[in-house]
Amino acid sequence: ILETNSILDKDGRYAGALAMITDITERKQAEEALHQSEYMLAEAERIGNTGSWSYDVATDTAQWSANMFRLFDVDPETPTALVFKYFVEHIAHPDDREHILDVFQGALEGKCEYDLEYRIVHQDGAVRIVHALAQILRDAHGHVVGIREHKDASATEREISEGNTGVYCVEAAFLRASVGK
Repeated sequence: ILETNSILDKDGRYAGALAMITDITERKQAEEALHQSEYMLAEAERIGNTGSWSYDVATDTAQWSANMFRLFDVDPETPTALVFKYFVEHIAHPDDREHILDVFQGALEGKCEYDLEYRIVHQDGAVRIVHALAQILRDAHGHVVGIREHKDASATEREISEGNTGVYCVEAAFLRASVGK
């Protein structure tokens, strides 16, 4: 990067210039490595039929990967700052909503593991099953700082017997939270 500044004399006339050149090779290499890593994650999600997301309890917002939108049949143009309430009210199967909220709250409070199976409903009415497992991450003071989640894609005996093998594996990076603030 080349930056230049004019130098003026005491009368305001041009007296010269000051130039500074910055080598940004390392920054460009880091950016390329990040892009490659993002590409590999997106490909792994596509191939593995997975998605990823992060959730912030304090602001009730979520960020979804592109494949998460595909798996949950949500328009990718939908703002990525989806709230958890929207997911529960519009994507989760109506019969599973209370259970999802109970397990989520119980996990945040340390009363139970975040391990649940629930159904999602696509826009065309198709029902898919998601099995979610998560680990609650806490700081040294016991406050929730995140959830690392993995959703299992293996079809269970019940799903196979019901003829529903539309099971998704959805990988979530972190769920950021601040409890008691």
